[in-house]
Amino acid sequence: MNFLIRGVCVVIAICFLLFTGCRNSSQFSKSHPQEYDFDQASESGANKMNEDLEALRFRLPGARSFPQRFELLNGRDVGRVLDGKTFLVNLPGVHPLLGENVPLRVRGLHALALPPPRDEDLSSAITQWNQLRKLIENTQRIELRRLERGKDKFYLLADVYLDGEFLSQNLCGGPPLPSD
Repeated sequence: MNFLIRGVCVVIAICFLLFTGCRNSSQFSKSHPQEYDFDQASESGANKMNEDLEALRFRLPGARSFPQRFELLNGRDVGRVLDGKTFLVNLPGVHPLLGENVPLRVRGLHALALPPPRDEDLSSAITQWNQLRKLIENTQRIELRRLERGKDKFYLLADVYLDGEFLSQNLCGGPPLPSD
């Protein structure tokens, strides 16, 4: 019985080698190790990268491009204000898993988090939250530029323009506060 099983296994192995194109047994000898040309591989990888960059430059079909700015409509794309420098956004054209209810921090705006670390700062944090909430409520068009990922949490950092005017510490008023 064992002789029959071994014979079948040998026949299957020979058929596999014949069908996969491994007819020359010298490919498997130890005297001719398989060599890999690293220079050729790096050149082909560099060529592929250059082709991808060219496709992006000329906007060829199939090329991936990412928006440099987002225009948001108040009420549809803007959610609630979380604190004096953060609010929720829905990024149009981004997959809902990654682009809905994303916390966005305003670059250049220093405000306390809610709740603040010290109880004495609660009234100031609420005032800052209220200022940002009113500014966002009273605008029609919000534009996000220079988006980047936050350093320690899942949030975005961006330059925010409200009806074409850059939102910064000067627009919100008040002395700058230490940011995190």
